Amino acid sequence: ILDQPQPLTGCPGEILEGPERIESGWWAGADIRRDYYVVEQRLGQQLWVYQDCRSKAWFKHGLFS
Repeated sequence: ILDQPQPLTGCPGEILEGPERIESGWWAGADIRRDYYVVEQRLGQQLWVYQDCRSKAWFKHGLFS
């Protein structure tokens, strides 16, 4: 898992798993709604990414070894 999610320009590869929706913070006014995916890039690296459900922006949140 990365210290801070990194912005991406679209989905960076082939979706292997997902989406898995995470919703949190709505009770405190800090609503977070994200769809998480495991994707594989062209050279075989697998990433954990999410798409923000409101802005539709993609972010890299982790790497698999």
